[in-house]
Amino acid sequence: MRSGLLLLRIAGLTVAGLFLSAHLLAFGFPESIDDVSIPIRGTEVGLSGLDAFTENAGQIQNSAVSYYTRSSGLVVGFMKSGLLVELTSLPSPEVGPHEHGDADSVLLRTLSGQTVPLRIEFEGSNLIAPVARGELPFWSNFFLGNNPEEWKTGVRSYSEVEYPNLYKGIDLVYKAGHEGLKSTFVVWPGGDPAQIRIRYDAIDHLEIDTAGRLVARTQVGDLREDPPLAFQAGEEVGCHYSLFDSSSVGIKCTPWNRNEVLVIDPLLYSTFIGGSDWDGATVTVDTAGNAYVFGRTSSLDLPVTPGAANASYRGGFHDLFVGKLNPDGSDLVYLTYLGGSEDDNPGGIDVDAVGYAYIAGRTNSTDFPTTPGAFNRSYVDETHSGLNGFVAKIDATSGVLVYSTFLGGSRYDAVTSIKVDGDGNSVVTGWTRSNDFPTTPSSFASSRTGYQDAFIVKFDSTGSSLIYSTLLGGREQQTGESIALDVAGDAYVTGWTTSPDFPTTALAFITTPNNATCNELSCQNAFVAKLNETGSSLAYSTLLGGSHTDEARGIAVDDAGHAYVVGSTRSIGFPVTEGAFDSVFDFEMCVPINPSICHDVFVTKLNSNGSSVLYSTFLGGSGDDRGVSVVVGPDGNAYVTGHTDSADFPTTSDAVDRTYNDVSPCPRLTCADLFIVRLDGQGQGLVYSTYLGGSEVDIPFSIAINQDSIFVAGYTWSHWFPVSSDAFDRTWNGMADAFVLRLSVSTDLPPTASVPWEVVGTISVVMVLILLVILLVWWKRRGNKASDREG
Repeated sequence: MRSGLLLLRIAGLTVAGLFLSAHLLAFGFPESIDDVSIPIRGTEVGLSGLDAFTENAGQIQNSAVSYYTRSSGLVVGFMKSGLLVELTSLPSPEVGPHEHGDADSVLLRTLSGQTVPLRIEFEGSNLIAPVARGELPFWSNFFLGNNPEEWKTGVRSYSEVEYPNLYKGIDLVYKAGHEGLKSTFVVWPGGDPAQIRIRYDAIDHLEIDTAGRLVARTQVGDLREDPPLAFQAGEEVGCHYSLFDSSSVGIKCTPWNRNEVLVIDPLLYSTFIGGSDWDGATVTVDTAGNAYVFGRTSSLDLPVTPGAANASYRGGFHDLFVGKLNPDGSDLVYLTYLGGSEDDNPGGIDVDAVGYAYIAGRTNSTDFPTTPGAFNRSYVDETHSGLNGFVAKIDATSGVLVYSTFLGGSRYDAVTSIKVDGDGNSVVTGWTRSNDFPTTPSSFASSRTGYQDAFIVKFDSTGSSLIYSTLLGGREQQTGESIALDVAGDAYVTGWTTSPDFPTTALAFITTPNNATCNELSCQNAFVAKLNETGSSLAYSTLLGGSHTDEARGIAVDDAGHAYVVGSTRSIGFPVTEGAFDSVFDFEMCVPINPSICHDVFVTKLNSNGSSVLYSTFLGGSGDDRGVSVVVGPDGNAYVTGHTDSADFPTTSDAVDRTYNDVSPCPRLTCADLFIVRLDGQGQGLVYSTYLGGSEVDIPFSIAINQDSIFVAGYTWSHWFPVSSDAFDRTWNGMADAFVLRLSVSTDLPPTASVPWEVVGTISVVMVLILLVILLVWWKRRGNKASDREG
């Protein structure tokens, strides 16, 4: 592992001006798109459907081109120490119908426009041949002409192309995506970006526009490259384009600490950790920046570390895994399996001050591992199809179980969330359908009142006894989805209820449900409750919602005892505050294939006694938007993650990705990009907002924060989800994979500080996205169920 690196990314190579098309013939590509087919998951699609790098196995007449890609109206060929770029101006953007009904196919087949070939050379560089990385799970067949000897089959495609050591101590990495071709310079210790000199041949001239973008003027339009962005420890370092002459450009940076990581790119790192079956993850983080990952897997070949507590898959539909990654995502401290012979699923993870991880979830494995002296080592299931919750503590360095216990009764029980206090006591929430769920004397509610009740349970630091355990609910159904602790260790829980008699307190913000007229299949309100320190009474309990369905999924608490709640709503009348960032849920504008699934995200901040809302806002676009998890920073800003299929989800100008990457309107059951949002302290503006994802479904499960970084975990079906050049594993392994993202953010900037190149809202920020992706292959051993794809 090399340290002290500089990553310089020039994002979004695009074309502008005239209506442009890539002209394939200059590279010797097949004249008709019909000559090319690529099998993907058993279907045939045209070349126009890809944002990948394809090897030249002889199907291109120009043998100097090793790989090529199409991206944003470009065809780019990669050669030794240079690129070949083709642009074509069409006579008019009004193209006629085509038998394939594919706009890209129309453009690729239209050869009547003006062609301009460009060459981009890396002057003064080493003569380096491009190297492809991240082989993709499909191939191309080229049947050109009637001579079988000239046919090319099994041609491979890749997720990125790299020029290693292009300049001394500098690598150059290219990736292709929906937003354009992106280049990243990786400057290692001893390297200097002043070496970089890029020449554009066959252009009119180069210029730098007022936004800092590099613009190459051509006869058919403009080729633009976004300005380079530079950060070090969350602070901006100035890097910009500098013209040598009318056709060559370099990059200049202000002085930086050459002993520290300098990132000229929002993407610091992203890594795969591969298995060969289904995997998903949640995440937490310690003060040193180590990421703790907890998830489920069906992979038999996870990269477990030497001496792991359990080095093999135990069986069943899923096992659990627990892992710890070092701060830069380049290596595993430990990774171990955990589970029994049936199905085991994660609920949540937290970490204490010395690095012990605390995990919780649900299992129907009677042989789930428990430890001597644990609170409950016996799995009881009178239904023969039930579930038990579990709670466990993991050693800081080896992944060995410190304690592990069941939690539940004799029917169905699940733990959904866990937090640990300063004394090492763990507090969990979830749901139960067991009449004999264990509760403690003098608890708020010791017996189940509904079909399904929420619970809040506090374990001692050894996992051997309960400090308190109480149920919470009305006569119907409720679930505890997320739990948080304040500085005193008091517990706050949020979730949802369908009970008209859900217990609320006298001064609560909403004491009775607002959805009495709801006629949907499932009508529920969110709830937020705070317990006293002994679990014997409610400090407050309030409902939160409107006239339809509302579901809270995440909660966080600041030092003043204000609760921040995130979730999803279908209620037009959901309570929002004056001046909120978004006060309107325009349900009638919803565009998914099934409008009945449309939701908006809500983010709500309650005062310390739950009697009023300090702010409450919608967040979303014209599609289906779901809030999943929230944390609050030391700046008082709420950091929210979730997923959206809205192509118009609000983003800020400094976003890593402002373009929705999936399909809109969604033609299938589920489409989604994940989003990461930083909301200002008043809930009135976005400090930062970005999409993240690929061309398939990307779903986050959780968000966590330390003193300078945000971590998000979930899963993705997108096989060209971005990974970084120094990642632990840069190879995508298959279908649906888990990811963890690290967002490093400066929270102590003065109000007048500016984001890179632009100021956003009334409070500005410098953000760096460090992307840690854990990708583990999803081969469903019991059939590909749609519910699994939805997460």
